[in-house]
Amino acid sequence: MMRTNLQFFADPNPEPKPNDSNPNPDGKNPKPAGKTYTQDDIGKMMASKAKEVESNLRDDFEKGEKRASMNASEKAQADLEEQRQALKEQQDRLQEKLDEADRKDALSATKTVLTDKHIPAEFAEFISDVKEDVRNNNLDKFTNLFNKAVQEAVEKKLRVINHHRMAVNNLTLL
Repeated sequence: MMRTNLQFFADPNPEPKPNDSNPNPDGKNPKPAGKTYTQDDIGKMMASKAKEVESNLRDDFEKGEKRASMNASEKAQADLEEQRQALKEQQDRLQEKLDEADRKDALSATKTVLTDKHIPAEFAEFISDVKEDVRNNNLDKFTNLFNKAVQEAVEKKLRVINHHRMAVNNLTLL
């Protein structure tokens, strides 16, 4: 399989000038600059692009043939339907952006509440919701569970410390 350096084809004069110094005095060929492609790679890329162009042309041709056979009323109806579809797609894109903004706002609000309650804000993504009532319910449940877990861990640690303190006191009495 032959490897091709595409940069070779982009250079206007690939031949070295007589005044150029040899960058590799050891006589070895330099590695090509940039990515190299095999002839097979190039063929696959060209075939893929050709299929894409052919498909687009075929779609345009079929649409043109269909329009050519329409009367004025049908053409107006088709134009109206295309405009409706374009508006629907635009509306969908806008709604996606609004939904993403709502998610970001909800996450920010959740982080603020957690920070105010001295709970790591990293938990926000697990309990945040765009619906305020759901988010507040999640925050309440999580805060209670988190505080309970922290309290239990502190009490356990205190029991261990007290146990060790008692053991040390018993040893000093002996």
